[in-house]
Amino acid sequence: QGLRRAGRPPEALTWDLHRRILGTRPQHWAPWILETLGVAPEELTPEQYMADFNAILEGLYSSLRPMPGAVELVERLAANGVRMAIATSSPRAAFDKKMAHHPRLLAPMEVVVTGDDPAVRRGKPAPDIFLEAARRLGAEP
Repeated sequence: QGLRRAGRPPEALTWDLHRRILGTRPQHWAPWILETLGVAPEELTPEQYMADFNAILEGLYSSLRPMPGAVELVERLAANGVRMAIATSSPRAAFDKKMAHHPRLLAPMEVVVTGDDPAVRRGKPAPDIFLEAARRLGAEP
């Protein structure tokens, strides 16, 4: 919605741009996306863009489905004693909403570290989130 208000079609957010921001924190990528697309702050602020973006995402969470075989794989690994963790750059609130419909995927996880966890000082591509998940799991990174 925000891109449309700024006169940019949503298609302007190409897969190439998406790949560049994947896993990074919104406070870093939102201003970069707007600058890359030539959107001036008076047209659309990063905060406005993120509010629109998050509203769209939240509408999609209930329709998200795991990849085929993912649940079975996680359950089989757990049944065989493999300890698991999730390290995601998503904020905790967004992660909880995404996973609310997937308890079988989440149940075997011993550790969940989200992007807004105070122990995660730097976002991706820095390894902080993965190192923290390994530390909490008691595993070597």
